[in-house]
Amino acid sequence: YTVYSDFEEKEADCALKELVPASLSVETDANHFDGNESARVAVKLSRHDGAPIAGEKVLLDAGGKREELTTSSAGIAETSVGAGESKGLVSASFVGNDEYAGAVGVKRFSVGTPEAWNSGGEVVGFFGAYYMVFLIGKKLLLGAL
Repeated sequence: YTVYSDFEEKEADCALKELVPASLSVETDANHFDGNESARVAVKLSRHDGAPIAGEKVLLDAGGKREELTTSSAGIAETSVGAGESKGLVSASFVGNDEYAGAVGVKRFSVGTPEAWNSGGEVVGFFGAYYMVFLIGKKLLLGAL
């Protein structure tokens, strides 16, 4: 490449190197958690051909908290996060280095609360009572005819 300045023109070799694509996946030990449970999170960093990338730093974001993890020889980094604190969303990122391109992975899961279960029970109870009133009214009207 050629570098131009106000006073001179220089020729230089291009030292750019093509980066190997990386893949980052995020998994949890379940798809649904109660708000007070901990979710076990596994982040897997690998090359585009599936070979693990070991000894690299990945950043894990969950509920506004950031944690730096290092991948094992299998390319996996594990940790636990509070399901309620994460609000059901965990994301991981690998910045990249001189050899590998950066990558991002995201995992969503549902987080239940006791209040949600109580509301569901109330809805079922309401429709159950409404249906009973309907059946009694139907019996009274058909019996009166």
